[in-house]
Amino acid sequence: MAQAGQRKCRSCAQFFVPDRRNRTRQRYCASAACRRASKIASQAAWVGKPENQDYFRDPCHAARVRAWRAVQPVANVRVHAQTHQRPVDRFAEGQANLRPLHPVGFNLARVCSVRVSPQFRVALDANHYSVPARYAGQNLLLKAYPDRVCVYYRD
Repeated sequence: MAQAGQRKCRSCAQFFVPDRRNRTRQRYCASAACRRASKIASQAAWVGKPENQDYFRDPCHAARVRAWRAVQPVANVRVHAQTHQRPVDRFAEGQANLRPLHPVGFNLARVCSVRVSPQFRVALDANHYSVPARYAGQNLLLKAYPDRVCVYYRD
């Protein structure tokens, strides 16, 4: 049973006393495993926010990483702690097994079934798209691509 001021850790479920400077926000105890779990959960929550979805895919960030790699040549040549091999050597071994990408590409659409509102609109995330009035109240198939939204009636 928890004593006054104690809180249950979200990772190990043990009771702990939060740090006094952080007592209202601390949800994990101070053990190394729980701190690791806290960091994983925090990073997942950050990446899950809509404004952060493409943060690391932005061209300026890609250029920044390329520039960093150019001045830090050790990243691909030092011996990995778990595999005991250099990543560049491991890639060279596996490169023979790689096949070229499909020339047509992949279907990157997010597919879902949507119901048309009485105002002839379908909702996707925080946006509403209008459809012809004859589809009001019907279930339609919506495909959301990175650059467009397609709505289909009966495949």
